[in-house]
Amino acid sequence: MFSAPGVKDTQEFNPAHNQWGALEITGRYSVSDMKGRLGYKDGVRGGQQTVWAGGFNWYPNRHFRFMVDYNHFIVSRTSAATNIFSRTGNSIAARIQAAF
Repeated sequence: MFSAPGVKDTQEFNPAHNQWGALEITGRYSVSDMKGRLGYKDGVRGGQQTVWAGGFNWYPNRHFRFMVDYNHFIVSRTSAATNIFSRTGNSIAARIQAAF
């Protein structure tokens, strides 16, 4: 089971005492096959999606988390190496979470 890193009261963000909380580095790679039941009447020719993702989570104390995530995605209609119908893109998301 994955959970947030523990930040004890003595480790909370306090630059005067050289304490910065906890930093977490994340990464993910995934490939999704979005085709189903090809050759049948109700088949779906969905193609393939590939995602490279990375990010940082900073926990200054046990109540707050600051998150920044980057995603690079490639969506193609076929699995062929040359595909004129493919789409690529990038996204950056930043969030703040408070938990009490």
